[in-house]
Amino acid sequence: MLHNQKYPRLDCHGFLERAFIWLKLGQDNELFYAALELRFTFEKLMIKHGNVSTNYSRDFLKSNWKPKKLRNRLIDEFKSRLDLKKAYKFTLDPTRDASTMGYYLPISDDLFVFYGQLNNYLHAQWAINMFSPTSDWYKDTYTFLSGFADKLIPHASPENSLDYLSIPNIQIEEMEFQQLEQILRDTLPRIQG
Repeated sequence: MLHNQKYPRLDCHGFLERAFIWLKLGQDNELFYAALELRFTFEKLMIKHGNVSTNYSRDFLKSNWKPKKLRNRLIDEFKSRLDLKKAYKFTLDPTRDASTMGYYLPISDDLFVFYGQLNNYLHAQWAINMFSPTSDWYKDTYTFLSGFADKLIPHASPENSLDYLSIPNIQIEEMEFQQLEQILRDTLPRIQG
């Protein structure tokens, strides 16, 4: 990590920003730290969405610490209000764009697959020959981690949150996934890989 770097916050945006910094350094061992930051990004994202649960407590987090289990718990809890597999815009007045409060971008199954594959880079990483940045291992690992980091950019936006459900009289409007993904991606230009 660069000594003069201003350390980002300990939220999903900050973890993702640090992952991109590690990826840009271009050394083998930095890929391990990038993978670790990406794991923290994903888990913090799930915790952020879990905060909106009516059952949220320390015990709730302890019993739902696995991201997929937490997502399924939230889907069950909110199924009467909205489908958490769809993208939404939260607004006070659907006729005025200026009244948009925020968004919710669903976490797709492929992100859970990426998250699960991080174990390959965190637990067995030191057993692999990592001494040449030109090795296939380095290229494949860098490609995988960069791709996962890029997919997490829109999810790390502070505007992506289920917290907006707690606003009285909030209006919920379904959106197309790709359109919302681009809107949220545009809110975080400084961490673009």
